[in-house]
Amino acid sequence: MTFPEWFAGRHPQIPVSSVGAVLKLAEGGATVPFIARYRKEETGNLDEVAIRQVLEAGHRTNDLAARHTATKAVGAREMGGLVEQAFVGMLDRRFSYHAV
Repeated sequence: MTFPEWFAGRHPQIPVSSVGAVLKLAEGGATVPFIARYRKEETGNLDEVAIRQVLEAGHRTNDLAARHTATKAVGAREMGGLVEQAFVGMLDRRFSYHAV
């Protein structure tokens, strides 16, 4: 499941197209009030509550991706050869994190 699919299921009231804009602006250092007041055209007029929901979901996804990577590393160290490849392949198929 990709981030946009997951987000759309959790927050159907927020357009997925706006999610990418919010995450990009926040990554560039923009604050929630700034995004809500001065970037309405980019975010589809999202209010501060919706913007915070997007940012919290982005943080949760980043945390999950970091744990996924750590799990792969630990599993790879503990297993060897073909078992390692099967384990990593299984995790990659189960968890698919794509940027918006």
